[in-house]
Amino acid sequence: LMLTLLVLLATPPGMGAFADDDRDIMVVVHGSVQLEEMSMPMLREIILGQRRFWPSGERVELVVEATPGLARSTFVEDLSGMTEAQFQHYWTSLIFSHRATRPPRAAPDRRLALALVNAIPGALTLVEKGSLPENVRVLRVDGWPDETGARLQP
Repeated sequence: LMLTLLVLLATPPGMGAFADDDRDIMVVVHGSVQLEEMSMPMLREIILGQRRFWPSGERVELVVEATPGLARSTFVEDLSGMTEAQFQHYWTSLIFSHRATRPPRAAPDRRLALALVNAIPGALTLVEKGSLPENVRVLRVDGWPDETGARLQP
């Protein structure tokens, strides 16, 4: 099994950036994460701060690109189902209610998002497809990608 396969995520209704198009998003994790695959609901729980630990007990460290683009809109709008302002307010309320200690770490661009994931055990980010540092890998979501290359059906 090749660890650097690209992840094209399922497209539930209303999930724009996961639509059947030419742009690929990868869910990238630090090499210490002991999962090969996760479900879309688990990914959403992580994005929303509802799941703070990996099954191994390691803390999940979210990293998100701060600049507008496909990776950020996928992370914020498509996975959380919120606008940018709602997402910011949501995370602020998590922190003030002591259900989270900090918001996702912001990285100014893809390169720095990957550098943070490379440096922080348990880290996860979404980035557009491309080359990856050595200590990170792509995590499969709901079986995608599979060996046939077929798209995952919603």
